[in-house]
Amino acid sequence: MYLRDPVAALRSISQLVQPGGVVVFQEPDWIPVLGHLAKLPLWFAPASLIDKTMRGSANHDMGTELHHTFVEAGLPEPAVRMELPLGKKPYLAQ
Repeated sequence: MYLRDPVAALRSISQLVQPGGVVVFQEPDWIPVLGHLAKLPLWFAPASLIDKTMRGSANHDMGTELHHTFVEAGLPEPAVRMELPLGKKPYLAQ
């Protein structure tokens, strides 16, 4: 949700949803990823540059802020789930 005012966007979107409807978002959160990459210098260097670039124009940690954003928009408290795939399984590379 790379928007200047995600609360206003949610308010607007929620007006388009029928009663009983569902508003769903899948948002990345780069904080855990950067923490893991800190041990991998060749990965961390470009990832930290991307992080610095994105921080100037967008909130790329929106994943952990979704709950608060829904509540601020006057919507019911959402069910929020966070997943962080780890390991060397082939499906993780897809």
